[in-house]
Amino acid sequence: VRVPNIVLNGRVTGDVHAGERITLNSKARVYGNVFYKLIEMAGGATVNGQMVHEGEAKKEGASGKSSVTPIDATSQSNENSIGQLKVNK
Repeated sequence: VRVPNIVLNGRVTGDVHAGERITLNSKARVYGNVFYKLIEMAGGATVNGQMVHEGEAKKEGASGKSSVTPIDATSQSNENSIGQLKVNK
């Protein structure tokens, strides 16, 4: 998934690229990496992958420094909810 803004309250398998903002509601389940500039994550949401902040990637990349910082946000849950995917453009 590659969109400017996204609100998740269901299951996504694969990487999610939010060009601006991602909101992970309590029933969000992401099985892949999340690339974001701004993130809001409710209690109960899970990400099985890396969370990569890309807010200053262009500036840092030009200076030769690392352009992404991976964050391990893996958590375990026994809940298998499938909700809705809302995409804002």
